[in-house]
Amino acid sequence: MIPRNLYIIFGLAVMIKLLSGFFLNAYNEPQIFEYEIIANNMLSGKGFLYNFYGVEYRAFVQPLYPVFTAIIYYLTNHSQVTMLAIQSIVSSLLCFIIYFIAIRFTGKKEALLAAALVAFHPGLAVYSVLKLHTLVFDVFFYLLTVSLIFRFIERPGTRNAILLGAFTGLTLLSRSTILFFVILCLAYSLFLLRHIKINTRIKYLSIILLAAFVVYSPWIIRNYMVFKSVVFTQTSSGENLWSGNNKAASGSAILASGRSIHTKMPQEMREDLRNLNELGQVKYYKNYFVNFVRKNPLLFTQLFMKKFYYFFWFAPHTGILYSRAWLYSYKLYYGIIFFLFLAGLVFALKKKSNIPTILILLLYMLSLAFLHAIVNVDTRHRWTVEPIMIIFASIGFFRLVDFIRGKTYG
Repeated sequence: MIPRNLYIIFGLAVMIKLLSGFFLNAYNEPQIFEYEIIANNMLSGKGFLYNFYGVEYRAFVQPLYPVFTAIIYYLTNHSQVTMLAIQSIVSSLLCFIIYFIAIRFTGKKEALLAAALVAFHPGLAVYSVLKLHTLVFDVFFYLLTVSLIFRFIERPGTRNAILLGAFTGLTLLSRSTILFFVILCLAYSLFLLRHIKINTRIKYLSIILLAAFVVYSPWIIRNYMVFKSVVFTQTSSGENLWSGNNKAASGSAILASGRSIHTKMPQEMREDLRNLNELGQVKYYKNYFVNFVRKNPLLFTQLFMKKFYYFFWFAPHTGILYSRAWLYSYKLYYGIIFFLFLAGLVFALKKKSNIPTILILLLYMLSLAFLHAIVNVDTRHRWTVEPIMIIFASIGFFRLVDFIRGKTYG
């Protein structure tokens, strides 16, 4: 049963975000990214096209957000306000997902607090109200997939296997970095469901994979028709690898000075890339990455550790595009959340029955951190896992309050 307070949290979050967009003048000049350009190119008949440093890319990003944006624009006469309103609704819906994840291993008051904090998360609110960006969709589908994994483990069956597989495919169409977590989690679920016959477990696993493939396969088929080659995911992945792994790398696409990492690209490399098409550039970047790791294993390891640290804390360039007031406010907010997260994790692990659930949530967080530590990392990437950290922070908050009051836990 869904608590009434959860609907109130959702309604307030949507209302405040919509009003914030009005008062911040976001509806007149929202910040746009490559997704907007691709959506407009689709509507103008040019197709799924993005010009990246003079080269035409036809699979630059995953398709879900730009295709959805193009559909909304087609139906609303290019209403950016409608897209921003949808983003506000989607980010506010996270309160329901977080509640149902949290309630599996904690109490109602902790789950409601976590739901409220996520509904009003400052970073997700900014990306909902001020930017036409895929982030809130990515977070929504990521956490929905996590929730459906729990649902399948608790109630294994054909229906839940199809549901998990279908939404996993949809999530991958939004952003593919969750694939590593899904693979690890499905392997772990085979262990958790060891009370079920191995043939039945394999059947469910096959259904999940098949459903995911059916949903995701139109993107692969489309890419094959365009490139005459199998392209599983977005072609910007190669450039992302380079941006976080080169001798001038800061770990991000942005340097501490606020300038793009591309300003540090050697002239010879620029000339090589200029003569290559989209798939040629992808291959070039990936070969560069392999050679970089082979020739600079120590530097690669140092960059990996630095990016892993930045994922959970702050990089030198963090907040460089925002006001100091916003940056310091967020640092204070996250510092409190991080401290309470650690405390809540310790308290939650004391109950042995919580361990399988907590392991899946930690697997989710660490798998994303691991992948971004290999590629590159920005603060917004952490916002895919902060909602989970907030669940533990809510536990930590109430346990510390009880501790101060003198209440103890066995």
